[in-house]
Amino acid sequence: MGKVISMRSWVIGLIGPSRGHGSPGILSLVLLVSVVIMGCAAPRRFAPPPEVPDDRRSIAQPEEREYRVLDEYINRQLTEEIGDALDLSRQLRNLFGRPKQALNVDAFGEVANSSWFANRNGLDPLSLEEIARGPDSGSGPDTSGTWTVTRAKAEGVTPGFSIRDGRGENYLIKFDPPGYAELASGAEVVSTKLFHAAGYNVPENYVTYFRPHLLTLGEGVKITDEKGRKRLMTEQDLADILSKIEPLPDGRIRALASKYLPGRLIGPYAYKGIREDDPNDLIPHQHRRELRGLRIFCAWLNHFDTKEGNTLDSYVTEGDVSYVKHYLIDLGATLGSASWGPNHLWRGHQFDVDPHEMLVSMATLGLYVKPWEKQEELQYPSVGFFESKLF
Repeated sequence: MGKVISMRSWVIGLIGPSRGHGSPGILSLVLLVSVVIMGCAAPRRFAPPPEVPDDRRSIAQPEEREYRVLDEYINRQLTEEIGDALDLSRQLRNLFGRPKQALNVDAFGEVANSSWFANRNGLDPLSLEEIARGPDSGSGPDTSGTWTVTRAKAEGVTPGFSIRDGRGENYLIKFDPPGYAELASGAEVVSTKLFHAAGYNVPENYVTYFRPHLLTLGEGVKITDEKGRKRLMTEQDLADILSKIEPLPDGRIRALASKYLPGRLIGPYAYKGIREDDPNDLIPHQHRRELRGLRIFCAWLNHFDTKEGNTLDSYVTEGDVSYVKHYLIDLGATLGSASWGPNHLWRGHQFDVDPHEMLVSMATLGLYVKPWEKQEELQYPSVGFFESKLF
């Protein structure tokens, strides 16, 4: 009985005489009850984020997307820059160091295998032999028989054509720029294997050697000539293309053979937004971790020509599933190569139009010598300008 009275007195002392809803006693009781409830609550378990839906589900074939180089240039140089500058939430996140996180990562910040990316070297380190093999399933076009020319282009510094070899496999044949043997073809093969090891989808690219007599002109082949006109190709057109290529001393020609991608090609993908007619494409591309990470690999390999025109979507069928697979293509403008010749010294250090660098030059009356300007002259024409000290 005494204990009950003592407890009652303790509670009354805690609560105090009733003085309305705002009395200190009532507030103390509420605080006590809250503490007891929180103390009795079970500890919260970690709840991982929901899994990102697999984007390799079967869908109907999307329409082909046309690439407009002028539109991309205006968007990336002007429209997107202005839009980012006027995006208040983006500016606040940058100010407080809280960038928007990628939307397709798991609880550990990793991405699952998808139509964009495959966990390769980062998950299970590849051997040097596996990296050197890359995506290759063979040894390149068959040079024991004839090559049938199926398509060609005559414009540009390095014209080329498509062929079908004796095994019935199709390849795009590209050549090194005059005076720089091995430059573009070597850069493309090396970078292809490194991007593949990193996890990206790339074509099978091979260095091949052939003799001109292997080539035969297919029926009804059209060519885009130097004036941009499409017409039927002639034997003289083929001879004109070959005349611009420097043969080896033994008469053979070195070339880059890029095997046609599987599936039906439906144009490039954009680095922002989604492909509206692909139901699997749910995450805006600028918020995909693998495309954000691509920036680092492109900087490492000096892939300055990272544009929509050097990407390609293909509608592929694997088993009974058909979906859109996303590829990186045309990797000849990497390392020390600019495709048409050695890369510029400033590439990889500043933009084509760089307001900051322009202001520095103006303020110093051109007296400031930029670090990249101190690089040595070109030593190896087959390598071009590629360094690591300033990277």
